[in-house]
Amino acid sequence: MSKNCKHTVPCGCEDTGFTTPPPCGTGTPECPSPETCAEIFCSQCISYCGDDIVELGLNQGERMDVTMQRLALFLTNPSCIQPDATCKSVLGLKSTKVTSTTITLSWLAEATAVDYQVEYKLAGALTWTLNPITTNTYDTIGNLTPGLTYEIRVSSNCGAGSCYSVTISVQTNE
Repeated sequence: MSKNCKHTVPCGCEDTGFTTPPPCGTGTPECPSPETCAEIFCSQCISYCGDDIVELGLNQGERMDVTMQRLALFLTNPSCIQPDATCKSVLGLKSTKVTSTTITLSWLAEATAVDYQVEYKLAGALTWTLNPITTNTYDTIGNLTPGLTYEIRVSSNCGAGSCYSVTISVQTNE
């Protein structure tokens, strides 16, 4: 998303009355006269409506952000996303609240995980900082610097090892 784009509606095209896409099978919504930033959508509001793809673990009705994270993990760490894996990566990792010094995150529970650990670093840095281990599917990172971008991932800790989520990038407010 362009730095000057502001997401002002929860879903759909910003330059039309759409706030959610039409149901599967009714065609693709077209945004008239697209302008800069006019095609912003929230991937949590869009669901995958194709056929199930068993090899990838993709299921009809799954949120687009979860589908995209599953595909990224399939390409980068397939052993942590296979349906029969003894330890799996969490999906649906997202920031739910961002201030100038904190980032609050949430993710979907993973049945193979005993607990989770959030790790973060400044974008491009080499060393990760560890948040305390949690059994919750949410966490807050604090004492951050305003206006900087942080890379964040979650480790699913299982009895049989651990698996990382995708890495997301979040900028604190200035």
